[in-house]
Amino acid sequence: MAAYLGEPEESAGENAKPNLREGPVPSLEEAEARIPAKAKALMDELFRARFEKVKRIDPDQVR
Repeated sequence: MAAYLGEPEESAGENAKPNLREGPVPSLEEAEARIPAKAKALMDELFRARFEKVKRIDPDQVR
């Protein structure tokens, strides 16, 4: 997806992202700020997606 949006892919190591399953859930504003502008624009164009709340999902229950 990063290549599609024209963003460089980050490799694991020094630039590794923190584990998002740990710690408190961010506020809606903080979570939305983490999403690149191009991705937000694409989601709006394709799905008319809007963000309403932040919720942690248990990956074991999704499968």
